[in-house]
Amino acid sequence: MSNYLGLVNKVLVKINEPVLTASTFAQDRGIQTLVKNAVNDSIHDIINAEVEWPFNVQSGTETLLAGVGTYALPTDFRTMDWDSFFITPLNQVTNGTFASNITGWTNISAGSGASAHTANGNGRLRLTGDGTNVGSATQSLSTVSSRTYRATFQFYTGTVSVKIGTTSGASDIYTTSIALDNAGEPQFASFTFTATTAASFITFSNTSTTAIDVDNVVVKEDLNSRPLNFLSLNEYNSIIRSGDNNNNFSMFNYPQFVYETLDGKFGVTPIPNQGNYEVLYSYWSIPADLASATDTTVIPARYHDTITARSRYYALSLRSDPVFADRANREFDKGVERMRTELINSKDYMTGKVLRSYDSIPAFYNEMTTKS
Repeated sequence: MSNYLGLVNKVLVKINEPVLTASTFAQDRGIQTLVKNAVNDSIHDIINAEVEWPFNVQSGTETLLAGVGTYALPTDFRTMDWDSFFITPLNQVTNGTFASNITGWTNISAGSGASAHTANGNGRLRLTGDGTNVGSATQSLSTVSSRTYRATFQFYTGTVSVKIGTTSGASDIYTTSIALDNAGEPQFASFTFTATTAASFITFSNTSTTAIDVDNVVVKEDLNSRPLNFLSLNEYNSIIRSGDNNNNFSMFNYPQFVYETLDGKFGVTPIPNQGNYEVLYSYWSIPADLASATDTTVIPARYHDTITARSRYYALSLRSDPVFADRANREFDKGVERMRTELINSKDYMTGKVLRSYDSIPAFYNEMTTKS
C-alpha cells in the first residue's frame, strides 16, 4: 500500500517532475505542492462519488443515560446506516478480562490466601487458597433492584465459588460452586440473579492450594440484544414525541426505536429508564486529509491508480496540458466505475446489506402514547 509520499511521487514521476523524499516532504515547492494538494482532492472526489463505499464504514458506540433521549452523532460522520443500530445491555463489570492487571477488583483473601494477576492466556485473575482460608476478589456492580442479571465467566482448574451479595463478599443474593468438567480445558459458566439493591457485589473465591484462574467476567441485565427499528422524524413527531415530551418516568423503558433529529443527533425511544444500555451502530465517515509522508488512505491499494489518475488531471490542467489532462480524467472515470462494480454492485456487498421495512408502529406505542 502506498502512503502519502508514495502517491505524490507516483504522480510526479508520471508528469516528469522531481520526486520528494521523506526528509524533504515538508519542504515541497511549486508543482510538488500542487500534487500534494491534488492527492487529497482526488481522494475526496472518490469518497464523494458514492455515499456507501464499504472501505469507509466506521463503528460507533454510545452509552445511554437514564432519562436522556438524544445523543450526538460522530463528528466525522457523513451518512448514518440507520438500519445498523443495535442495543445491548451494558456490561457492569470493570476489567473482566484482566489483560494486564486486576484493577477494579478488591482483594478480600483471608490468611495466606491470595488473589493476583497472572499473565497466562491474555491475562487472568488467579485465586489461591491455603487449604483453610480463601483467595478471594470482589467487585461492586451497578444494579437496579428487582431486575434480573446474567453473569458469565470462564475458569480453569478445580472448583470455583461465586457469590452475589449486597455487601463485599456476601452471598445473600446468590451463591454457587462450580467444578471443572474437563481437566486442562477452560470452562464457561453462566447464572442469573435478581438484584435487591442499587449495588450488588460479585465475589470469586478458592480455598484450595491449587490455583484457579478466572477470566472474561461479564454481568449484564438479562435482556436480549436486538436491533433498534428506524423511525422517520415525521413518524416520531406524529406518533411518539408527545409521549416522550411528557417526561413521565413511568413511560421510560428499554428503547426499541431510533430516529434522526434535525440538529445532528440521534434519538432513541422509549427514553431509557436506566443507564445500563449501550447502542452500537455503523456509519460512513468523512476521512481526514493526509498530512504526513507516512499517512495512508482508507481507499484500498488496488485502487490507488484511480487516485493518481485524478491527481494527474489536476496537475496537468494547471500546467495547461488539456490533452493529457483529459486522458488522465478518463482513466479516473473508468477507475471509479470499476470500484462501483467491484465494491458497490457486487453480490457479496448487496446481500450483506440489511434491508428492513416496517408496516406499522407496534401496538406497544399506541399504549404508551395514551398513558398520562
